[in-house]
Amino acid sequence: MKDNVLSRKKSRKEKITPLSIVIVIFLIFYCLAILTLLIWGLISSFKNPNTDFRLNPVGLPKQWTMSNFENVYKLFYVDVLRDGNTTYVKLPMLFL
Repeated sequence: MKDNVLSRKKSRKEKITPLSIVIVIFLIFYCLAILTLLIWGLISSFKNPNTDFRLNPVGLPKQWTMSNFENVYKLFYVDVLRDGNTTYVKLPMLFL
């Protein structure tokens, strides 16, 4: 009985079809595109907003700066409407 079950499992091997190869290639390119955009966005976040975006929109920043992150931390807020009143919630309060 055991031999019959083992032989059945061996005969059920998954076959690699052309469709599965195309799907895997498509998914690899899709993942590479998403990773490229994430890395580009991360590198762009370190650029100086006054000069680097106009002069060098695609390349590496000439001077790496953290001012963009400071501005987001200081200026970002969300409008919350509760009981007819609007409350502004700043970024640090979102994590509490």
